Parts: sequence; structure tokens; C-alpha cells
Amino acid sequence: MLTQRWLLAGTTGAAAFLLASCGGQAGDVATTADQETGQAAAIAVTEGKGGGAELFAAMLAAQEEAGSYRFEMDMDIEGASYDASGAAEYGTDIDQVDMTMTMSMPLDDLDPDAGNGQLEMLLVDGQIYMSFPPELGLPVDKPWLTVDPEGGDPISQAFGAMSEQMVDSAALQRKLAEQAELIAVEELGSDTADGVAVTKYRITLSADDLVEFMEIPGTEGMSAENAPFDEAEYTLWLDSGFLLRKLEAGLDGLKYMDMRFFGFGEPVDVEAPPADQVTDFASLVEGMGTVDG
Repeated sequence: MLTQRWLLAGTTGAAAFLLASCGGQAGDVATTADQETGQAAAIAVTEGKGGGAELFAAMLAAQEEAGSYRFEMDMDIEGASYDASGAAEYGTDIDQVDMTMTMSMPLDDLDPDAGNGQLEMLLVDGQIYMSFPPELGLPVDKPWLTVDPEGGDPISQAFGAMSEQMVDSAALQRKLAEQAELIAVEELGSDTADGVAVTKYRITLSADDLVEFMEIPGTEGMSAENAPFDEAEYTLWLDSGFLLRKLEAGLDGLKYMDMRFFGFGEPVDVEAPPADQVTDFASLVEGMGTVDG
């Protein structure tokens, strides 16, 4: 069960990278008045689905000028608290994308006194690497696992699907702009995030629409009848360049994740682990016989 939770956390963390692609340097979207006053710019949204199309188009235009960013994230999964931090820098293809994330999560299922363990994830040279805490007792004698995006097991397939989208620094914004008709948007007014003037927006999707929006592998045919929630809600804090500074996500009004973005434009240096310190994930799955934990 614990191993399964950590694998879930790993895929959730990778999905967070996709969400975090909202970060990056702002493009030339802010107006001259916004730049001079430092006030948050706002695009009027209309009530109901499809009312945020113009806003999402502005986010997409800004993110297409994106470079690098850093983020911090807090999550709650099945009542357990997790925190993570990381950074990403984009290129023109997956081999030029550098990402790194460190996630801390409890080991209480293993030992009530074990405290927290640390999971690390890297994306470098088109390859995904993961390092799990030794307390899990995975049947490997090397500190790193590598996941082949072309692998046939469900975990590799999930990572593969996400890695294809990670190369697009504006993946989330592109989805928002292309599928604006699925999303209801509400402007919540002015605010600040880390001292930056922002405009706050709430977007909501039904369970049916979220499945179509996210295109999550293995959820084809899922509907509101068998989904564990009715509505997903995301709150966005956008600055004058329509750059995301903060994100909160919830299901049925219960928040499960929040993220903040900073360090835009700073270089991100990621190195792959030495080959003799890496085990192929497919061989681990074969040795375990299953990933069900």
C-alpha cells in the first residue's frame, strides 16, 4: 500500500510539473499603463462556460514567451500531507527540457515513528529519473530508477503521456484556450501574491468536463456517476503579464493542492545520475511482478 502511494505521489508530482508549466517569463502582454503603475491587469470574463476564452488566450500568448521558473507546492493525498519544490527550463523538444523536483511525504504506513521520506524526480535528456527513500525497501541496489516513456506498464505509460506534454511550456494554457467552452470562470478581484499585484480568478469544471480536459490515461469513459467528485475548482492569481503567480486546486470545495511560482528566467541546471547508479523501471516491475504494492 505504501509503495503504491509513493508511485501515486510520483505520478501526481509529474502532473504537477504539467500544471506548473503556467510558470515562466511573461511576454509582451501587459499594457504600458500596467507596467507604469504596477497594477494587476484584468480581462473581463463573462458568466458561464466559455466566458474566459479571451483570458486564456492572453495567458497562452504570455506563456509562449516563457523561459524558466521555480515553484513550491503543498498537497494533501488521502489525508497525508506532502510538500515539494522544484524548477524547470524549457527548450524546443523533450531532450532540451530540464526539470527537477524534490517531494517530502510521510512514512507513517511503514512506521508511525519513521517521519518523512524524500522522493526526487528529474527530467533530463528526455529521460525521467526517480529516487525513492530506502525505507520503502524497493528490490533495487541503486538509488535511482529511470522510466522509459515508451514502456508498456501503466506507470511508464502515464509518465510517457505527461512527458510528451511537458515539452510544451504552455501546455496548460493551450488546453485552457482550446477548451474554454468547458470551463466556467469568475473574477474574484485584486490581490497580491509574494508582493506582486495580481488579479484573482476561479475556474471550475464538472467531473465529466475534467476528464475530457485533462485527457488522463485510463479514465476514458469515466463520467460524473463514477467519479469520486462532482466539481474541480482552480483559483489562479495572475499578474499584469498574465503570468501565474499562485495556484490552488480543490475538489468539491476541499483544497488539496496549492502552488506558488517565482525565479522566472533563472537558469536551471540538471544532470542525469551516473549510469551505474540507475535501475530501469521496467526491470523493477518485472521483478516485483506487480506495481500494486
